[in-house]
Amino acid sequence: MSVVPKIIQPQKSHPFKNRMTVIFKQREGRHDIKPEWAYEDGTINFIDEENKKVDMLWLEGYRSRNDTVPFEDIVAIVDLNVEDITKIGPFKGHFKVLHKEIEPEPAWRG
Repeated sequence: MSVVPKIIQPQKSHPFKNRMTVIFKQREGRHDIKPEWAYEDGTINFIDEENKKVDMLWLEGYRSRNDTVPFEDIVAIVDLNVEDITKIGPFKGHFKVLHKEIEPEPAWRG
């Protein structure tokens, strides 16, 4: 009787998937002078699990950008199964918030 080895799938340490829409933090302005953070939305193009980063496709004004964003800078995932509408920065929607220090504001339903 031969024993078939059990294939162990690697455990994902993140909730991200390709083509998922997320809200993330992006540095704004010149980085050598007081950097500011701004919230942006984008779509995950590729997940680099080894370096814990994602390749993000997003719009800045009229330009399309493609940047690498660390996992820890992604603050929320757009999830239509979440009932409440919340506000994170300039965005309102159905979000699954990933960081406890981010406190989304309740959005007015009207």
